[in-house]
Amino acid sequence: METTYTTNNVRERRLPAILLTQLPLWLFTATVSIEGSPPPGLPLWAGITAFALGVLIILYLAWRRELDASMFAMMMPFVLMAFFDEVTTSYKTPFLLVSTAVVSASILLYQKSKDRKWRALILLAGVIVSILLASHAKNAFWDLFTVRYTTDFTTLPVSGVDTPWWKLYFNP
Repeated sequence: METTYTTNNVRERRLPAILLTQLPLWLFTATVSIEGSPPPGLPLWAGITAFALGVLIILYLAWRRELDASMFAMMMPFVLMAFFDEVTTSYKTPFLLVSTAVVSASILLYQKSKDRKWRALILLAGVIVSILLASHAKNAFWDLFTVRYTTDFTTLPVSGVDTPWWKLYFNP
């Protein structure tokens, strides 16, 4: 007798299966974090490998029929890439990690929720909170690191060089 996996079984899965559904989100975050200036700690081949592994895991989950609406939230790092396009990597990487952690928590709550009415709302709320956090961090970054143009049109950063990234979340 063949067992068919459905999205209702997602809530009853064990920890390894739950972690497997979270892994593409984090791998895509690693992929997005390799772009930037100054060059990040991850080499280009690591980002490409992380992307390929994330796609393979999604294909595996689709083959096992274990994908659900959380798959759309797994693509969140690519949305956040647009938010942090010109932000330096020393700030972009922690911003991405915080936003990804919020989405990851919402996916976990989505998978564990037994009330069908609230499941989609939990996932949507996590994505919205992640976007709001990313937007606030990006705006605080640009408020802190204003750019001044010189007469020969070169740019000079003005302030905020030693400000830790986490303080930007508390910047009004």
